[in-house]
Amino acid sequence: MPIETIFGEDHLTPVACVAGELWYFNDVSGTLHAGAPRYTEMAIDHLAAPFLVPGDGRILDLEIAGGALSVRNHLLAPGPSLTRGPATSHPAGIDDGCSVDGVVPGPERTRFAVVTSSTGPGVRLVCLRTGRTLDADLPPGATVHAVLSGPVVLADDGTRYTILGPETSTGGEGAVVSVSGDRFVVSSDPKGERAFDLVTPTGAHRLRAPSGWSPVQVTVSADGLDAVCLHREHGYGVCSLDGDVEPVPGTAQLFDLGEHHPAIRVTGLASGSTWRCGAARFAGIAGPRPAYRVCPEIVEGLPCVHVRSGDAADRLLVALHGGPDSHEWDDLRYGGAYRSLLDGGFDLALVNFPGSRGFGPELQQSAWNDWGEAASTTVAAVERLRTRRPYRCVVVLGVSFGAWLATQIADRIRACGVVALSPILELRRHLDHHARGDTRFAQWARDRFGPGFAAAADGDARVRACTTRVTALIPADDERVPSAASAAFATGQGWSTVVVRGSHYPSTEADADARWEALLRAVDSAAASPHEHAL
Repeated sequence: MPIETIFGEDHLTPVACVAGELWYFNDVSGTLHAGAPRYTEMAIDHLAAPFLVPGDGRILDLEIAGGALSVRNHLLAPGPSLTRGPATSHPAGIDDGCSVDGVVPGPERTRFAVVTSSTGPGVRLVCLRTGRTLDADLPPGATVHAVLSGPVVLADDGTRYTILGPETSTGGEGAVVSVSGDRFVVSSDPKGERAFDLVTPTGAHRLRAPSGWSPVQVTVSADGLDAVCLHREHGYGVCSLDGDVEPVPGTAQLFDLGEHHPAIRVTGLASGSTWRCGAARFAGIAGPRPAYRVCPEIVEGLPCVHVRSGDAADRLLVALHGGPDSHEWDDLRYGGAYRSLLDGGFDLALVNFPGSRGFGPELQQSAWNDWGEAASTTVAAVERLRTRRPYRCVVVLGVSFGAWLATQIADRIRACGVVALSPILELRRHLDHHARGDTRFAQWARDRFGPGFAAAADGDARVRACTTRVTALIPADDERVPSAASAAFATGQGWSTVVVRGSHYPSTEADADARWEALLRAVDSAAASPHEHAL
């Protein structure tokens, strides 16, 4: 599958840098690609069971037969091509009912296959260099991330990490996000605020970003620590956590490459898409648009990005992200749909409302249990943004949770219309449904919406009172919000309902294309509404 769209590039994960060229795994097609922006494709479906450790520059094809584990090496080579390397076989005492679930790093650059059995909870780790085996009984739901010196096994269940020794185990809060030798980074979110710790043989050490910045991602390699950070005024930046932050023009994403420098992707409406790895830089699929003016600013205490398409723009699209534990910055979201709207005479305002994550605990927690006040603050910010230019109409785009908030503010800002994409419209029902049997989610929801989710019920009443024209784009197979219930609610409100193919977030190119086309039509329709308000 050739990479020809932003959606396609969004689904590439860098796995190695070989001879100055990045290699990527495509999580939609299951293929490899080499070299941006042409992304030459290489199929690997002829391999029996291919695995790789990011940064290694090779694919390991593993197979269990006759109690032994066979290992065939395929090296990523310039060209690009796969070059067959040495093959080995280890008599590891594995029966044919076992399966290889992954390959993880070990001490002194060894690699271990993680072998599981259908008859028990334990795993056997097989060293691919020596054939040495190590058995471990994992906590329920745990995933192995590495073998550390000892040897001991590093695993986590998504919320706690565990170091399993032959007789004892230790651990702590957080999920493992990066490993280098005997050092690893864990991510946790105490009270909703993202935090990172570096764990070494001497203990855990909290990682701090430079003043004013919040860490978003952190990796550890042989060369040290790398981080992507976020600032409420300056946006995204990259740093080593012990030096200055380099601001980047857009949204940055960090990709772990093991012992090597991580890869970084930066995407922005004006800057396009680019990759970097160490000193190397690569252009991506989306070229720059220097005519756009991207203006980050603090409006009514809220981090916002005002994007101006030109002097003739007379319509404003206000975008409210999902979550609420999320944020939105200058980025190529929705397959580049924002660019199409900017080219069509819209300006864009990205508003990180109270409750948004990534700009510090004060902003995030300011909305908890008082979402009515959060809506009022958002209204005040939009009112100020729309005075920047004589816009003839404002359209509000609310995505997922953002749709719940968008329908609460629309009347108060005299919007021409609301586009509710993959919407959550009955939040209390949504929280009740997902809290059943999930104590962690239930606590998360109570922290933000109070006992009995009363603050959600108050917001639901404001949603039902919305008189602005709303178009709800409802996924046919939404796994997070029941599609039929969303459609019934929207119809009962007298809103327009458009069923779009795919899940809450589109997972195929065809679904994404259809989703973004429906989004553009809905925004244009809202702006052409006869119910335009004079601004």
